[in-house]
Amino acid sequence: MNQPKNLQPGDVLLYSTPPSGIWNFIGRGISFFEGLAADPGDNIKYEHAAIVVDPASDQGFETNPPSAHWIRLSEQPWDRIDVYRPTGLKVDQNKLLGFCYARLGQPYSYATIARFLGIGLVGAVSSKAAGWLIRRNEGWHGEVCSTMVDDALEAATGKDIVPQNGQDNVRPSDLASSQYLTLVA
Repeated sequence: MNQPKNLQPGDVLLYSTPPSGIWNFIGRGISFFEGLAADPGDNIKYEHAAIVVDPASDQGFETNPPSAHWIRLSEQPWDRIDVYRPTGLKVDQNKLLGFCYARLGQPYSYATIARFLGIGLVGAVSSKAAGWLIRRNEGWHGEVCSTMVDDALEAATGKDIVPQNGQDNVRPSDLASSQYLTLVA
């Protein structure tokens, strides 16, 4: 599949699990444990998120090991990406750029992934216990891909795209389920 021609600043790229390799293993693990703690009906097919910053200059932004960095949109695996667009919100590209420059080089949070895995394991035993663990860790901040995308969109639109979970517990599936994002490609 080719890169969509109509990408806009603020579009969210949600990646499904790759077909093979180490990221397939990691992506399937994240999806599995996320599924253990998920509510019925949650969309857990995604394992990574990035954001379109300037399609005219081929720029996107992501947080992926080892740190937050620019990506070339033309080099993305478009056969496993769904594009979600902010709906009813004005994306200020200058604020989006400022956010990305401020986060550039920020380390990836392996601790947050470990926390997601822990919540998934606890959720397999008790959804009430998983809810307690999530609430217990509110205010604890780590930067992973989906949290960064939520923060970037809030900076660019003034609206928290995933308000039901707070900014410290945003998963790719939460972005896909947001009432403020619409699947466009």
